[in-house]
Amino acid sequence: MHEGLPQDTAIQAWRGIEARDAALRAGHDCVVSAPYYLDLFYPADVHFAFDPATATKTDEQGIADHPRLAHVREGLTWMSGFGEFPRLPERAGGRVLGGEACLWSELVTDELLDVRLWSRMPAVAERFWNGRECPTGGLYERIATTRDSLAGLGILPTDAATLSRSYPDLMPLIEMLEPVKWYLRLLGVGEYQRRVSGLGGSSEQRPYTTTTPLDRIVDRIPPESLATRRAATDYAEGMPMDRWTAPWRDQRAALEQHPDLLGELRDVSDALLRVADFVDGDTTVEIRTLGGPFGEYVLPIADAVANHDPGLPTTRPQDVLQDWDVTGDAIRAINAGHINDTYLVDDRYVLQRLNRSVFRDPPALMRNLAKAIAHEGGDRLLAPIPTARGLPYGVDSNGEIWRLFPHLPSRNFQTLPDELLACAGQAFGGFLAAFADFAGELEEVIEGFHDLAFYLTRLDAAPAGNVGATLDEINEHRAQFRPGEAQRVIHGDCKVNNLLFHPTRDAV
Repeated sequence: MHEGLPQDTAIQAWRGIEARDAALRAGHDCVVSAPYYLDLFYPADVHFAFDPATATKTDEQGIADHPRLAHVREGLTWMSGFGEFPRLPERAGGRVLGGEACLWSELVTDELLDVRLWSRMPAVAERFWNGRECPTGGLYERIATTRDSLAGLGILPTDAATLSRSYPDLMPLIEMLEPVKWYLRLLGVGEYQRRVSGLGGSSEQRPYTTTTPLDRIVDRIPPESLATRRAATDYAEGMPMDRWTAPWRDQRAALEQHPDLLGELRDVSDALLRVADFVDGDTTVEIRTLGGPFGEYVLPIADAVANHDPGLPTTRPQDVLQDWDVTGDAIRAINAGHINDTYLVDDRYVLQRLNRSVFRDPPALMRNLAKAIAHEGGDRLLAPIPTARGLPYGVDSNGEIWRLFPHLPSRNFQTLPDELLACAGQAFGGFLAAFADFAGELEEVIEGFHDLAFYLTRLDAAPAGNVGATLDEINEHRAQFRPGEAQRVIHGDCKVNNLLFHPTRDAV
């Protein structure tokens, strides 16, 4: 947009609701495209939530908060701040002409087009034709009816149906999978992390070129798993889950019969097996860690199960913040990578409800944290903010433990770029070294979490795959342990996504 643009020029608003509003303020008609990019693998209800004419910035924020998109939330947030719009003289007369759904074809072939398009386009078309008067209930039932009609025309965008003939024994796994969202497939994990962290693009080769075959399972599954919706509904309604969990267990053994797929699907297959364990009552399973991504796949049933409240009255974050005399005018859930219910409050605080399914004794966890901070001085560990009564945590009416931390603007990674490897290693080494002389005793909240011998025993018991050289290196280091040296406490979860990096400098 430019002030010299003729008044009768229509604007295509592909950069969000703000682009639409800027065009209307300047008196231009516009067509809204931003919420309807079918190549980003979003679920149908994400697109359906937007009315081209009346959607607001709050609706747009709803995309970032959608549980199916938690793994790309950083990218969605980064994109919303990409570029600026010029300040133009305000004029009357601008109208929203309608919407446009597009399907960029970098990852589409003729054979894949129908599944990519018709899995969500009926929902978009219904919204375009009906506007804000469109009924929100029964969306997926109406989509199913449309699919049946399309099937009669020889178009079969059904839930992974094209794969059932090739891998019938793996369908309990395949039907629960979805491709990663947004531009993550096109960018790759490394490039994605560079962009959202403000490091800029790189010259590294992308995962796909114009000649890359699109014949893997991730190419052929629908953008949205309808089987996941059915399973999640059964779970939420308290229905017997045997018809789901038994096949989820069988698929893991079946995958071993497909060695060509093991490298691609092993991790997500293991995750689905653990979801079955959780659904069947194993409360030690860290369910919030099982949604992925696993390479180019996500496992949305894990998030659906993790976010299900089994019946206790829900305590709102706004209510528990009263323990700290904080009003919480702007509260947003932070789902990606967190096993606790986590919220960003007013861009100043981070509020967490401790997950009793993982931490069997939350008060003991908080006592351990206090001992650790007292020992290392708070240089590496963030201290919780005391409540107004001076307590280290709040307790809601359900007996759940909540804690509040100051919010540190930072960057976070699932996979580190090369330039951050050294400072990450130094941070982990320095952290463990800080506890070399720790004389206190920590309470066991997770079995073996602070015991190196526990992890080494599990390592010895279950090597898998081509790990011979790696085990040799590990055993060489183990041989250097000096007999009789005092036992040291460790942190059992030293992985890179537990580090916060400076927003602009290469520092932890």
